[in-house]
Amino acid sequence: MKKLSALLIIILLAFVWSCGGGSETKKETAVDTSKKTEKSYDLKTKEGILMKIKDFNISIPEELKFVEVKRKENGYVAVFEAAELNDATVEKLQNWFNREVEELTNEGWRPRPISENDEMFGSIINQVLFYKSRTGSTLQDAIDFSTKFDTKEKNYQAYILIGKV
Repeated sequence: MKKLSALLIIILLAFVWSCGGGSETKKETAVDTSKKTEKSYDLKTKEGILMKIKDFNISIPEELKFVEVKRKENGYVAVFEAAELNDATVEKLQNWFNREVEELTNEGWRPRPISENDEMFGSIINQVLFYKSRTGSTLQDAIDFSTKFDTKEKNYQAYILIGKV
């Protein structure tokens, strides 16, 4: 009878230990993972991509109007456009592009210039790729920031691709 009582006590202690000890660890893990989650947006929508652009501290001047979101192989592109521009507005938009490039670089984004005032088929093209590593991840956020000014049509377009590499 003593052996049976001792065995029952051991089983009860094991049961209590397994129920009590595991839940605390799970609670701590749940708290840790919730801290690591970041804001995620549906980049297929206007609202989602504009919020992501805002999170990256990219401002869009009032002259540029949102046109559409396009799906690309490595992310989503927000397309903005301003039409029938005068020289002062074109200069203002070009200064905006240069300022945003500088600010992204100052915020830790690694720039990789592709085009700087390159003329192609009557348009002036600017393009800079940016990369930023995520803490504790092999993924990098990527921004492809480009503009195109059609000198004949006086039409200015800005493209902001948000992706991962």
